Amino acid sequence: KELSLALRNRFVEIWCPAFTGRESCEAIINHNLRAEFKESGVKWSSMMLDITDWIQVNVLSNSCAVSIRDLLTWVTFMNATIPALSLSQAFYHGAHLTFLDGLGCSGCTVSDGPNVKDEAVKYVEQFLTQMGLWTAAVNNNKMDICSDSYFGITPFYIQKGPRECTPLLSYSLDAKGPHDNAYRLLRGLQLQKPILLEGGPGVGKTTLVTALAKASGHGLVRINLSEHTDTSDLFGSDLPVEGIKGLKFAWKDGPFLKALKSGDWILLDEMNLASQSVLESLNACLDHRGEVFIPELDMTFKV
Repeated sequence: KELSLALRNRFVEIWCPAFTGRESCEAIINHNLRAEFKESGVKWSSMMLDITDWIQVNVLSNSCAVSIRDLLTWVTFMNATIPALSLSQAFYHGAHLTFLDGLGCSGCTVSDGPNVKDEAVKYVEQFLTQMGLWTAAVNNNKMDICSDSYFGITPFYIQKGPRECTPLLSYSLDAKGPHDNAYRLLRGLQLQKPILLEGGPGVGKTTLVTALAKASGHGLVRINLSEHTDTSDLFGSDLPVEGIKGLKFAWKDGPFLKALKSGDWILLDEMNLASQSVLESLNACLDHRGEVFIPELDMTFKV
């Protein structure tokens, strides 16, 4: 929606063009990489751009352009996962997290064929081999799902929650499909960012999150969204309550805010059905701010 000319005349207008120059992107990547990568002698930024250029041309559709935000997500993952991972492992899994794990989402790829992701993975592995960085341990995902304080699949772990951990009796991680999905989810949980799970009905998205929450000792609050969901349904509202002095209004937390306060996982089901106003109210929770402001309480709650 365009602003009116009368309103725009009250501002000094500055157009901010997208920068796609390779030199600028390399400078930003190198600035944000940890010292271990900078001192390794490997041109990680150049390699990242070579891979993203190939993915953009051969895999992604025109509606899914690679942005600097994607590259910085890759960099953040690399920084967050060493020294638990080697430099080449962090680079490889960062490519999966940023691009490869999302292939198959609607409208993302130039083709919906099953071989699109396999071709992209093969290219990344061949690329690392040519650069002399591929080892057998790069894609190590053997089963190892329990310890005293951590839960996960090697090499990706999350800290256990305060609740009692429930064994995965009704969910099998031995089968390749569930195991691979759990592995991708645990890889995504290495970053402090929300995760969007996409897939057809009945493939086990909700079941996977529920099982991992129970097994890792985290509470889970599931909220079903629809076009009728209102912001107050999530965060709460002033409701009438009976008191000594008669009827009065008092604040009652909604399920989202209640889960936020208790540190539980929040599963927003059917997010694509929510209204624009609800999605806008969640924006501050999902972006870099990681918070929600409740004007009725004049308080800010951190995610």
